[in-house]
Amino acid sequence: MAGRNDAALAAAQAVGQHPNANAEARMLETFMKKNPPTFKGHYDPDGAQTWLKEIERIFRVML
Repeated sequence: MAGRNDAALAAAQAVGQHPNANAEARMLETFMKKNPPTFKGHYDPDGAQTWLKEIERIFRVML
């Protein structure tokens, strides 16, 4: 959950610093609504590959 809070904070900070911040914030919001899996950082190549495939699937849907 902390990762999601960090992402939301980063998006809020970006709004005031970048001309395209609103678009970036909307994209981040859309991404987070897809409930992306969290990467735990453990040494698990299969788990990491599964995580990456799920993240890539979400990005493809967003395009």
